[in-house]
Amino acid sequence: MKLVTSTVRRLCRGADTEDPRAGLSRVELLSEREAGYIPDGDFVSASFDVDSKQNPSRMVVLLSTPRSGSTYLCDLLHRADFCTAHEYFQPEQYLPLLAYRWGCVDRGRLSWPRYARALESHRTSQTGVLGINVHGTHLHRFDEALPEFSASEVDYLWLQRCDKLRQAVSLSIARQTGQWSSLFKARAVPRYDRSLILKSLRTIHAEEDLIAAYLHARGISCTTIYYEDVARAPGAVLRSALGIEIGKSARNGIALRPQGGPRNDAWASMLGSDMFFGPDAEERSARAQPAVPCAPEQRLIHVARRTNVGSR
Repeated sequence: MKLVTSTVRRLCRGADTEDPRAGLSRVELLSEREAGYIPDGDFVSASFDVDSKQNPSRMVVLLSTPRSGSTYLCDLLHRADFCTAHEYFQPEQYLPLLAYRWGCVDRGRLSWPRYARALESHRTSQTGVLGINVHGTHLHRFDEALPEFSASEVDYLWLQRCDKLRQAVSLSIARQTGQWSSLFKARAVPRYDRSLILKSLRTIHAEEDLIAAYLHARGISCTTIYYEDVARAPGAVLRSALGIEIGKSARNGIALRPQGGPRNDAWASMLGSDMFFGPDAEERSARAQPAVPCAPEQRLIHVARRTNVGSR
């Protein structure tokens, strides 16, 4: 178990430093330009802050990967008056913005106890639920703060996407445009880039390995749901997974629009043709990595040998 836990921390950090917690609490204030990229309607906005007088009785941790449909699921949960889940441990923009707004930073250092209390104060729903959306590369910071939360019941829900190829296409587009949901303005015109799509595919698989490793290291059981099922029958999925009903509230969400479409379908088909029928397909197949071993410890060692994973 010691090997598993230490490897998880090393993978989540993305670098091999001597101190597993080195740098986790360092937080820099976002520049006005960086903050300006985040749309007003995003769940990180102060308009979604509440003044909760109660500690959460239940915490729902949504485990996910980039472009898996987690923001759509968070919007469903918000509209159902269940919770306002978001990527509260995303270190590039969301965590710094919230930590400074809520007064959790002192001399550039984040206080995990203060941040956990602030999350509970400002994001606990009227039903007593705190929701958190955690990508694989957010897990190290989430794990640091986890002991500070007061909820007696913690449920883990792992959202996966069956069609990893289209997920990778979507991630490659978001990386080029900066449009992480339909609320964001595109900053560039995307182009088909086979290398970037394959890099995005590796990112998705590596983040899923991080999640699997973390669950194993902590002995956590979780419920797995799939984006395709949520998109087709959200009410049935959430009723089964969380015991909640949707569609009965007039509460406003964040007005998301689907970002897939003919372009994504065409690029997925182009990648398939490139991979299997292109001029260098046979050589690329010979260079392919072996399958990930099934034993948890071997899986972690296999993942540890990969290139460092960036969340975006």
